Amino acid sequence: MINKILKSTSVVILIGILFTSCSPKAEYISAFYKQDVTNFESKLSAKGMLYDKNSGILYKISNNDKFLVADLQINSEVTQKKVLLFGLSMWIDETGKRKKNVGIKYPLGSKGFSKSSMQKMKEIRGNFTQKKVMLAEASHEIAIIGKNKEDIEVFDKRYKDGVKANISFDAFGMMHYQLKVPYEKIKMTYESLTLLNPSIGFETGKAEMQQSGQGGGMRPGGGGGQRRKQAGMNSGGTLGSNPEMQAMMKASSFWLKNIKFASVEDNK
Repeated sequence: MINKILKSTSVVILIGILFTSCSPKAEYISAFYKQDVTNFESKLSAKGMLYDKNSGILYKISNNDKFLVADLQINSEVTQKKVLLFGLSMWIDETGKRKKNVGIKYPLGSKGFSKSSMQKMKEIRGNFTQKKVMLAEASHEIAIIGKNKEDIEVFDKRYKDGVKANISFDAFGMMHYQLKVPYEKIKMTYESLTLLNPSIGFETGKAEMQQSGQGGGMRPGGGGGQRRKQAGMNSGGTLGSNPEMQAMMKASSFWLKNIKFASVEDNK
């Protein structure tokens, strides 16, 4: 009888170990977001933020039972240009993989749904340090992208309650990016995200090449000779030796997998 009990107990323990080992381990633990509208757009310190070496971006994800919040800090001027000129998307994959299921794009940039792509492209030239604040302040539109990149909703953040977004710069030129999204806007719930341990990815837009007439060009903008020289291209429409333009043609991105959302109960 004792042997049977011991064997039964061993089976239960073994099943528990197997179940635990099959459960996905959290690779990133979200911080608890203490809602305070007054300080949402204030400058953030690097405390509590992690660094992605591939993209060169500092990041922090936080949440409560109503909002998902992303804070980024970007020091690279090239990456700052890609964000302001071509947009930045945050993707959420409930399956814990890296699928671009549901997204929030802010700013829209020239590769999104903005109508001012030509004007923004011109801002690459000249003193970007002086112009980037102007570009950030002019970024008002946000897009919510539904599953399979359908059901796109674009709205002006100044006249829409709920979603909050902000880009600012400190005295050292560091870009501070903040995005706060109610779960209902992305058709998800706090409860489901707590159970599923989703993945969240960030991806900037990028400059692209496009053939136009007799020669190549950079999209948006196109054009011939003089524009090719300004873009670091040779007469054949290929990239020259301009390292900044080469970097501009590559998106900066990273993913956080199996995120454990902060528990409201544990932070009461």
